[in-house]
Amino acid sequence: MIKFNELDDKQKFLLREIITMSINGGLQHSTTYNKTTTADSQERKDLKKSISDFLISEIICKTNFTEEEIIKLIVKLSETLSKSKKHTKILNDGKFRIGISQKIINLFLKYIWTLVWFKDVPPLCPIDKTILNKIRRYNENWTRCNDINKYKEWIDEIKKEAKKEHKSIAEWELFFFNTANY
Repeated sequence: MIKFNELDDKQKFLLREIITMSINGGLQHSTTYNKTTTADSQERKDLKKSISDFLISEIICKTNFTEEEIIKLIVKLSETLSKSKKHTKILNDGKFRIGISQKIINLFLKYIWTLVWFKDVPPLCPIDKTILNKIRRYNENWTRCNDINKYKEWIDEIKKEAKKEHKSIAEWELFFFNTANY
């Protein structure tokens, strides 16, 4: 468990950087924003602040998540931002999609796990185009996914691949990411 108010300045800096990388990793290849929203708008900054606050309040204060708990957090982030009048006006179709939520949350968990801030291996992993291609879902798009059941199908496919390698989902993705990208 990480207590934000007990972190020293270096740890707070790292945490802020991890949050930023997680948010950017989820948003960078997506069509999350509508066409009228500018890159430097206050509305985008407010959305990112809401996501940051969510990660700190819902994840940092806890460890040892189950798969079901992570899935609930993914849905909660997506629904919270999609229902917020403050944010829906800048979101494409007024929705913050499941695919974007899962990428942000799972990237965040991956970063804090690999930094050994969480000892327990995350039960899931970030899903993106590279991972979808690895599980032979070539025509599916994680950035447009707004169906939690579709996301669960992907997880089931990843579990099968991870099991072949005798790894957890997170360990499988980390190994594959490191070998596929360098």
